[in-house]
Amino acid sequence: MPLREVLILFGRAPIAGRCKTRLGRALASFDAAAAIYRELVALVVARVQPLYGRGARVVFSCASSADCAQCARMLEDSGSEHVPCVRAQADVDDLGVRMTEALREAFADGADVACVAGTDIPNFCAAHAEQCFALLTQGADVDSSRGFAVDVVFGPARDGGFYCVAARRGVDEALRRAFEGVQWSTPNTLECCLAGCAREGLSVNATALPRLRDVDELEDLEEFIAEASEADVEFSRIRRLADILRANR
Repeated sequence: MPLREVLILFGRAPIAGRCKTRLGRALASFDAAAAIYRELVALVVARVQPLYGRGARVVFSCASSADCAQCARMLEDSGSEHVPCVRAQADVDDLGVRMTEALREAFADGADVACVAGTDIPNFCAAHAEQCFALLTQGADVDSSRGFAVDVVFGPARDGGFYCVAARRGVDEALRRAFEGVQWSTPNTLECCLAGCAREGLSVNATALPRLRDVDELEDLEEFIAEASEADVEFSRIRRLADILRANR
């Protein structure tokens, strides 16, 4: 019996003033920032399409239950063949609790391994999720927690945080405790999470995945576009990001 895999994309509705606000302030246009975020989500959804071919489930975890319908419309308009189903994140302020609650729900629905990833990581793709699953499940026995290579995998971000965290079933509660007290969106976020995992006795791999950029600041977006290659199969989507940026400079 194959292991059951779930990718959970954390995101929000593309509402001006409620997404990518730092980018919106830099551009003096929250509408432009919302349009850019919509394109970033479409890009990530396109990049994870190969997961459907291996039988993995993909979920879009919306920051607010009130915005689930708008998120569903955004995904339907993304231009991809397969779109994630939409669920609401836990109604709490703490990001660590929201992530571990999303993992808990995935395991309750039958997943053996699950990965939470951001939707503002323009280079995140199916291969990164697949690598997480492989690192977790090397030699794993689907009917037991024994044999899992590690408990948790992090994808390190360039800013000191992480762009994804994956875990095997049975460790979500320990991971929730590991995340207690972590200050999010700081240069030390990943370091603090690793210390928490060590405290809880969780085995971790935080070095195998590449270091990727998330798009929070204008400079992040500019650098991503400047580094993009026409050989990228999603280059047309990247060109749309560049067009929005050009129109609002």
